[in-house]
Amino acid sequence: MESADGVDPSVDDTSSIHTVHRYAKDVTQLDLQNCHHWNRFLEIHYDSLGKDGLLSHKVTVLFVPDLSECLPSLDAWRDQWAMACSQEGCCRERAPTFFEKRGL
Repeated sequence: MESADGVDPSVDDTSSIHTVHRYAKDVTQLDLQNCHHWNRFLEIHYDSLGKDGLLSHKVTVLFVPDLSECLPSLDAWRDQWAMACSQEGCCRERAPTFFEKRGL
């Protein structure tokens, strides 16, 4: 069976991971393309009764991404926050930020 995102998911996890990337982007606008390592966390096997009255074996797999690859660097975070605060004009009026307190 060929899926929209690659080979048969029962043979290779790659197509399932591509599906997660596409679905997350479509539904939540969350780009997970930088997450290259996914952990197969949970696999559930079950039988369900189809409309034709026959049992079919199904498998549901829960993947958990290694988010350390998805997070921006400290410099990128600092630049992003500085740009957001300069647009809002709020940084100077509030308490020191996490980075300012630590001298970063």
